Amino acid sequence: MKKTLAVTAVLCSFALTACGGSDSTSDAESDAPETSSAAEPTTMPELGSDAVTFDTSAAGVTTAVNGVEADTASASYTEACADATAWLGSADEKSAEAYLAQLQHDPESAWHDATPESQAATIAAAEAAAAGSC
Repeated sequence: MKKTLAVTAVLCSFALTACGGSDSTSDAESDAPETSSAAEPTTMPELGSDAVTFDTSAAGVTTAVNGVEADTASASYTEACADATAWLGSADEKSAEAYLAQLQHDPESAWHDATPESQAATIAAAEAAAAGSC
């Protein structure tokens, strides 16, 4: 009986050691660098003074194009102002953002292919139409 208990105790000891029951650490574990799951801050590059940036609303609508001038004297601006005025006249929500949201989400719209200058003019036209300034 004593022999069986001794063998059982030795086997249990081996099993615990194999399963990580030992308090000692191996050389590989102690030499390994500690890792952290916390993200390190990323430094963003500085934008040049000629960079074009876009402002978007909480709804994801582009509401401003920075770094370009909107040509409010162009024929395309006048046309965009007339289009925005007509849309706002029949819309429930009469805001520039509502018009821009409809325009930007319409797959038939040329918004996504337009240049930043053209987008800036369209935004300026929508704002003017919403203010009754076309």
